Amino acid sequence: FDYRLENVNNEYLENKKSNDNTNYFLDSNNNSNSSSIVSEVDNNNMNLYYISTLFDDNNESIDKTITSNNKITNSKELIDYKVNYRNKISNVRKGDIITINIIDTLPFKGDVTNLTDGCIYDNDKTISCIFTETINEFKTEYVVNSDIEYSVVYKDFANISSSNSPKLINTVTGKTTIKSDNITKESNGVTDNAEVDVEIFGNVIVHHYEKGTTNSVYNDEISKALVGTYYETNYKNNLNNYTIDTSNIPSNKDGNYKEEDMVVTYYYTRKKGSILVSYIDEDGNELDSYTSSDLAGNKYNTLEKVIEGYVLKSTPSNKEGIFIADETIYVEYVYSKNNDKYEELPPQTGYENINYIKYILVILFALLIGKKKVIKNI
Repeated sequence: FDYRLENVNNEYLENKKSNDNTNYFLDSNNNSNSSSIVSEVDNNNMNLYYISTLFDDNNESIDKTITSNNKITNSKELIDYKVNYRNKISNVRKGDIITINIIDTLPFKGDVTNLTDGCIYDNDKTISCIFTETINEFKTEYVVNSDIEYSVVYKDFANISSSNSPKLINTVTGKTTIKSDNITKESNGVTDNAEVDVEIFGNVIVHHYEKGTTNSVYNDEISKALVGTYYETNYKNNLNNYTIDTSNIPSNKDGNYKEEDMVVTYYYTRKKGSILVSYIDEDGNELDSYTSSDLAGNKYNTLEKVIEGYVLKSTPSNKEGIFIADETIYVEYVYSKNNDKYEELPPQTGYENINYIKYILVILFALLIGKKKVIKNI
């Protein structure tokens, strides 16, 4: 009988096997292309050959590679990625729509650049790439070979440097979909990862300054560790001449290393010292004394004194020096009695002063009379 090809082409033959929904269509390569099909007739049966679209699972693969450095030592470093997805499909009909889906999941948010056309970054952690083609003629084999590329600078990830797994791990998946009329088939899909080691160090710098200045009272302390590592600092208890200003303890005295330098500054106030200057006789009896205080480290200078009836016998070696914190410095000038003899005057009753005045008046009067006589003679 005459069974025309155009009446059966693109028709589907339901497989009668249980639980098998594979769809078939006429195999134009094994059936005649003439206007009528002439096939073997055996016992009045016509043999028609049908085929189906098949994915070759053994040929589906995806590779993600890093084309830049595989280790990050600076969070501003740019990482370049390349993804290649491959697949092979048998018996693709004219009019079939083939869609390639590649989904790349980033470990952290970042700034993505140089992204291949057809791909979209959602500004979170996902890059989606969709490539679609409508088949214009029957193909016994259709090969998928898709590449995507992009660059990224990740954000807020440096702390993983000190984690148990200091790596940036990207996961990419690829899958092919074929749609024929109202029938859709999908490949199994494949996955690959790309890893970038993260090794970012930070510094903690501890300053010890005199309060209100940048004058160091102790050498700077600098430590280095992977970002995210916990650190502790403390002030110095036994500094000469200084004590910690407890009202101004830095809030970042303890914390975690960051990529930028962590600067911890402790402020100290200078302690005070005092001197006691004594003027004593040879028997240790105090003739005079005074005290003075000032900031530790400042200079002091003392002087001998004039004490009536005494002469300086010895000058102390520490007459000049530096105030010492929380201490009193004792400076002693030693005097001896003055043994020189002086003529003793009789007691003064007050009359002597009156006689002296009379004497002066007499002299003044005589001078005045003499001056008048001289003028008269002239």
